[in-house]
Amino acid sequence: MSVFDFSKMLFLGLGSIIVMAYYVTHLAESGVNDEFKNKLKNIVKSLKSSPVALHALITFSHISDNFFGFRLISFQAFFKSALLTICWVTFITIICYFSFPEYSAWINEANFKKVIFSSALPIVLSLIAIDFASLSATRLIFRKLKTKGLVKLILVLIIDLIISALIFYFGITSAKYFIVNPTWLSIGDSLSTWLYLDQLPIAMQTLNDLTSDMLIEISPGNYQIKGGWDSEVVYAFPEGIAFYSSLLTSVWLWMHILSYALLKLTQRIDIVKNTMLRFVEIDKKPFTAISIMLIVAYVIVSLFLIAVFATISVM
Repeated sequence: MSVFDFSKMLFLGLGSIIVMAYYVTHLAESGVNDEFKNKLKNIVKSLKSSPVALHALITFSHISDNFFGFRLISFQAFFKSALLTICWVTFITIICYFSFPEYSAWINEANFKKVIFSSALPIVLSLIAIDFASLSATRLIFRKLKTKGLVKLILVLIIDLIISALIFYFGITSAKYFIVNPTWLSIGDSLSTWLYLDQLPIAMQTLNDLTSDMLIEISPGNYQIKGGWDSEVVYAFPEGIAFYSSLLTSVWLWMHILSYALLKLTQRIDIVKNTMLRFVEIDKKPFTAISIMLIVAYVIVSLFLIAVFATISVM
């Protein structure tokens, strides 16, 4: 859908709202008694959305401590963090099982059963510790958060995500180094795998040494291995799921930022509403005034959505 088609759809909706508002307000203004009009007028004048948003901000500012407990390091915090990690990894693994053939092969094939218990299970236990460390770092940042302003809060979120990603990188790479084999992949090589859930990293080891007498030249430059080259899978784990699990420890900071943004938005809405009340006849024709305010609000929201849609289309 093009930006023009999207805009046309929204403004066709605007036309429908204007027509509906005209007939509804025409009937309401003449058919509703004055007592109800006065009640409606008083409701509109006293209605404020910012107190609700302020309550949401206060709630989300304390939700982390209410859920995990006030102490950053405690059995309660560790237990609930581990539970969330296991639930998340299990849920996304089930989705990937039905979405990507690599996962179904990994779980169903008998050859992988040993691998899952010998390497994947210790990695999951390591992931629980990694996520708890990442969660503790996020909660510490959240407690030290003194900044105000949406842009600064988003910058803090970006920093927190970078810290979470680094904790995961050093944690999971160290775990693989000691559990699987002593290799250390770079951040770039690791990220290229972690960003895509459909990738299932696999490590193999040879069961017999390759010697020169095993190579049989069948044509210039082409060789065949005499007796074959036996190998087995020693590691297979959905690292992408684990990576996003680690980033999700920042969800408590996301809630705070979203509720803060909602508070600022509702404060602007209340200001705009009070300003519009000066230009509409809310005392004489409350239904007409409400209709005009809704139409103006629809236009503002539509222009915002068109701008967002156009930005996404360019990207």
